[in-house]
Amino acid sequence: MEKKRFLCTRILSVLLLCTMLVISLHMEIVFASDKVYKKEIKASVEEELEENVRIVKHAFDQDDLANNFEDYSLNVCDDIMFQTMGEGNKIVGLVYDENTGENLSEAKVSFPATNGEVLTDVKGRFEFAGIPSGMYQVVVECEGYCTATFNLPVSNNGGVDIYSLPLSRYYSSSDNHENFSFDYISYDSNNSLENIDIKETEYPAAASYTTPSLYNFTVMYNNYIYEFASNMDEYLYYVVSWEVLIPTDDLYKGMTNSQLLEGYKAQAVAARTYATTRATNNKHAANGYNLCSKECCQFYKPTYTNSLVVQAVDATTNKLVYDITKDRRCDTFFFRTCKGKTKSFNEVWGSNVSYLVSVACPYDLRINTFDGHGVGMCQDGAMGYAKNNYSYTNILLHYYTGTKVINANVCNANALIVGETKRFSVSKSNKKEYYIYMNNKGNYEFNLSQAGSITCTPTLIIYDSKGYTMGTHTGYGKISFSLSKGEYKLVVSSSISADVKLGVKCNVDTPQIYVNDSNEGTYRTNDYYISGVISKIYKFIPETTGVYNFTTSMFKSDSDTVIVVTDDTGRVIGKNDDNGSSSYSYLSLNLSANKEYYVTVGKYGFDEAHDINVTNVDCKLHISKGK
Repeated sequence: MEKKRFLCTRILSVLLLCTMLVISLHMEIVFASDKVYKKEIKASVEEELEENVRIVKHAFDQDDLANNFEDYSLNVCDDIMFQTMGEGNKIVGLVYDENTGENLSEAKVSFPATNGEVLTDVKGRFEFAGIPSGMYQVVVECEGYCTATFNLPVSNNGGVDIYSLPLSRYYSSSDNHENFSFDYISYDSNNSLENIDIKETEYPAAASYTTPSLYNFTVMYNNYIYEFASNMDEYLYYVVSWEVLIPTDDLYKGMTNSQLLEGYKAQAVAARTYATTRATNNKHAANGYNLCSKECCQFYKPTYTNSLVVQAVDATTNKLVYDITKDRRCDTFFFRTCKGKTKSFNEVWGSNVSYLVSVACPYDLRINTFDGHGVGMCQDGAMGYAKNNYSYTNILLHYYTGTKVINANVCNANALIVGETKRFSVSKSNKKEYYIYMNNKGNYEFNLSQAGSITCTPTLIIYDSKGYTMGTHTGYGKISFSLSKGEYKLVVSSSISADVKLGVKCNVDTPQIYVNDSNEGTYRTNDYYISGVISKIYKFIPETTGVYNFTTSMFKSDSDTVIVVTDDTGRVIGKNDDNGSSSYSYLSLNLSANKEYYVTVGKYGFDEAHDINVTNVDCKLHISKGK
C-alpha cells in the first residue's frame, strides 16, 4: 500500500510539473513596469523547467522621484523595516518574484559586512540609511524562495541609490553571471579589435537616409535575452548608473546635484546613441541578440540605479548624437579617463572618423591617469566639465566634433509619435497596435477618421504600461484624454474590414521647430524630414515678429505636399494646396513673436478619405525668416 501511495504521489507530481511547464511556455506577459520582454535561450531540459520568462520591475515611481524619496519610509509599516546605521548614504529598494512580478513582503534584506538587515513591507519595499560608500554583498531571503546574493554599490554620487532585487523559486542566485568590476579594461589597437566593428563605424555619405529612430533591440544578461520595445529609457536607467559609478572615490566631491545631473545627461545621450548604433552594426547577430551586458557593449545590470540617473535619462528621452552633414548616427565611444587629452579613432584603430578626433580634456578628474581606449567621450572629463558648469550638450559637442544633439523618433514601425497621423487597415480579427511615448503630462487629442471608400465604426482603446485602460473611443472624430508621462499602447479595431487614420497631437509634446535670427537677417532651419506618415504637425514659436517662409522640397522621392498653418486656437491662417499642379508647396506668412503656431505638412489629399495604398508624404520642410 505504501509503495502504491508513493507511486501515485510521484505520478501526480510529474503531472503537476508538466502542467506548470505547459502554462509557463505559453504565457504571454506584458510587463507592468517597463515593457521589457525576456526569452530563455538555455537548452537543457532542467533549465527549461526553470521558467521561460523573467520580469524586471522598478523600485521607484514618479512620485518617489518627484519628492526625492522623502516619503518613502512613510510607506514602510514597521520600524524593523527601516534602519539607520549612522552617517552615510540612503538606499531604497524593492524585492519581487522575477517570474510573476509579485512584490514580496517580509523578505529579509541584509548587508553582512555591516550587520544591517531589514524586512520588506506589504509592498515589498525597504529602506536603509547611513551606509558608507563602497561595494557590498547584499543577501535577500524569503520563505518559499531561493536565497539570492547581489554585489551592489552604495554611492556618494548624489541622489538616492535604488535597488530592484528579484527572487526566484528555481534559482539560487540572480546575480552570479554578471560580476561588475571597476578596474576598467584599457583597450589598445590590438586587444580591442575583437570588440569593435571598425569597418561599420563610418557610414557612407551616399547611403540611403532614414529618419533617425530608436530601434527595437535585444540585450543578453544572465543567459537570458531582454527585448526592449519603444522606450529604451528602461534599459538606460540600468546602464548609466553603472557607467558613471565610482563608489569608493571622492571624484565627484563638491559637485551639486545640478552639476551631477548634467554629467549624467551626457552619459545618457552617449549611451543611447551607442546602443542604437551597435544595434544596427550587430556583432552578436549570430547569437540571436544585439548587445551583451559587458564592457564590449555597455554594462547593463537591472538591479541598481540612482534617482539622479533616472532623472537624467528621462530629461534626455529620445535624444541622440547625430552627424547632420553626412546623415549618419554617431558611434559614441566613451571610456573612463584620458590623462588630459583624448585620442582619435585613426590613432587607435587606423581609420578616419570625422567626429572622433583628439580633443583636449582639461577637466579630467584624474588628470594623471589613463584608463580606457581613449576614443570619444572621457567620462571623468565629462564630469569635470559638468563640475565647471558646462551643459550636457556642450559636453557632448566637445567630445564628438561636428555633431548635433537631436530628437530621434521612437523605435519602430509600430510606434506612433505625437504630431503624426498614420493610415492602416483594421478588422474584427485584425487589430492594429501602436506604442506611443508621452514625454510630458498633458491633454492629448486622438483623431480617428475614414481612410478609404468603406465606412466603419472603429474603436480606440488606450492602455498604460501596467495594462490598465486609460480611455476608449468608438466612431470617427476627436477625443481628448489627460495622460501622464510614460508609454502607452493604442489598440484600434473595427467590426468590419476598413481603412482608418489615427492622429495624435498635444501642445506640450508636439515637436517644435526653432528659427533664430542670424547676422544676415535670415536663417534656414535644419532639415526636418517627414516620412512614413500621411501628415506631421510641428509647433513653431517665432522669436521675432515678421514674415516667415515655409517651403517643402524633395527628400527621397517625389511627393505632392500640402502645408497648413494654424494659430493656437486652431484657426487656419495659411494653406498651400495647389491640387496637384506641382509637387511642393510654398507659403509666406506674417507671424507674431512668442506666439504658438502649428505647421501641418501632409500628402496631397491627406485630410480626405483616401485608399490605404496611397503613398505617404516624403519631403523636407524648411522655415526661414524673410528680410
